[in-house]
Amino acid sequence: MGIFSALFSGVNGINSNGSVVSVIGDNIANVNTVGYKASRASFEDILAGSESNVGLGSRISSVDPLFGQGGFESSSSVTDMAIDGNGFFMVENATDSSAFYSRAGQFHINKDGFIVNANDERLQGYQVTSGAITSNVDSLVVSQAPVQPSSSSTISVDANLNSNSTAPAAFSAANPTGTSNFSAGVTVYDSLGNSHLVTIYFRKTATNEWQWYSLANGAEVTNPTSGVNYVGGSGTLSFNNSGALTSGSTSAAFTFLGAASQTLTFDFGTGTAASGTGLDGVTQFGSSSAISNISQNGYASGSLLSIDVSSSGTITGNYSNGTTQTLGQVAIATFSDQQQLRRVGNNNFQETLNSGSPLIGAPGSSGKGTIVSSTLEQSNVDLANELIRMVIIQRGFQANSRTIATVNDLLAQLVTLGQG
Repeated sequence: MGIFSALFSGVNGINSNGSVVSVIGDNIANVNTVGYKASRASFEDILAGSESNVGLGSRISSVDPLFGQGGFESSSSVTDMAIDGNGFFMVENATDSSAFYSRAGQFHINKDGFIVNANDERLQGYQVTSGAITSNVDSLVVSQAPVQPSSSSTISVDANLNSNSTAPAAFSAANPTGTSNFSAGVTVYDSLGNSHLVTIYFRKTATNEWQWYSLANGAEVTNPTSGVNYVGGSGTLSFNNSGALTSGSTSAAFTFLGAASQTLTFDFGTGTAASGTGLDGVTQFGSSSAISNISQNGYASGSLLSIDVSSSGTITGNYSNGTTQTLGQVAIATFSDQQQLRRVGNNNFQETLNSGSPLIGAPGSSGKGTIVSSTLEQSNVDLANELIRMVIIQRGFQANSRTIATVNDLLAQLVTLGQG
């Protein structure tokens, strides 16, 4: 091989160790980059020939990303997300629809409602149709459109009616309080989202039997009569000698001004005649009449106040009318060989032929990580390890430089041979 091979070994050693310094420097520079994954350079030896056991130094065989979990840091933004476990966020370039994969979860909602990162790349996830999450994956949008109102259709009542009550005079809509034993009011909503007070009056008529009446302000219904209460419906509630509800009629109809006609179904509980206990709604015991719960299922229109992101990636909108709606679900992508992903900058990776196609699924499914909202994943660079590694590489660089210097001295000795 000759002495010159040692010279080339030193040159190759300098080049390979110098390249590793670049990798280490890149890691150190990105120690505070959100979601950054450190890289590691691998050496391989170089043989002088197929039949030679003497090498020509070293070279870099590959620079591989290290996908170990980074630490978490808290954030005040709910759209900042971290993946706890395996997988990548899927983002898409809005201009050319290029697909990228990232561990950096610094997202915000742009003016068009899309959830985007700092490069305006749109976060991908499962879409929602009629409130249900579908299998369709597209750009996630947080709509600022108000929630449409929903008219009330059911009123649930949990109460006790005093069994010791006596029957008052015949019920009169003009004097409901004076001709009933007990009452409870609830706010209901029409098809336009307008609110109306509906009051339920209970009147004892006989032992273990009561009548109920649902009244609204007569000035708020179609064909109003000013100052006269409108009776939307009435019925009978029967109880057994244990105070349990046996049966009762439960519906009333209202047509409020300008709104569609609506039927209100009153849930007073499941009577024993319908194979119920008769104790899960209205009862008749020897204690004061009292309401323990009254609720209805309608609501007015509402504007978006805030959003929440669950560990499963489900994005929920919270509205001013007290309702919530599912807006979408973050999708997670994994790969058969994530080591073969190509790093393309901007905290992104792209799939390659060797990485395989993305395996897309919901967070927490099929080995995929879960979502941690209001949190960011820190870089997984081990700064202490990188600095120690830099010292080792520096020594390698210096030693290879010394090899070249030694060969130079030997060659100088050859040149001086024959002189004297």
